[in-house]
Amino acid sequence: MITIGKKTSLLFIAPVAIWAAQAVAGDTYPTSPKSVVEAYVSADATGDAMQGKTWANVQKFTTWPASYSWDGCLVVKTHDIGAPSEAGGKTQVTVTYDVIGEFDGVRMALAPRKDQLTLELAQQGGQWKIGGEPAKPRLSPQAALPLLKDALEQAKAMGDDVVKAQIEESIAALK
Repeated sequence: MITIGKKTSLLFIAPVAIWAAQAVAGDTYPTSPKSVVEAYVSADATGDAMQGKTWANVQKFTTWPASYSWDGCLVVKTHDIGAPSEAGGKTQVTVTYDVIGEFDGVRMALAPRKDQLTLELAQQGGQWKIGGEPAKPRLSPQAALPLLKDALEQAKAMGDDVVKAQIEESIAALK
């Protein structure tokens, strides 16, 4: 505690108490546009954007709606996050992905290619946020496998041998 005369300085104690509470809670929101994009890409790769219960892990880095749904996602092998650039008063960061294919919710169409996603960020409430239209999720193979395995179980239950074979091929390609 710092004392000035006989009075304790609340101006010192309050910020330290807030900082300590955030540190204990693990609240470490990224402080630069590139680190926000890194955190977003990491959360997106785990499949958090694909489920309502984990959507907030992705949405907190964006100005996107509190809930959103997609018809599918890209499955990606690797990504490279470019350097931030300024354009029109906003910051842009481009992420280049090595895409394996696209998962439509039932099966995966293998279509290897490069894909670029340019994210536009702006300050909002003292934090960098990704704006614009919500981007289609980009999952790692490890995050896509459980989705494919669930689809496989559904195909087996329905007795759909054609879809079952397609899903099994997709699973084999990701392993």
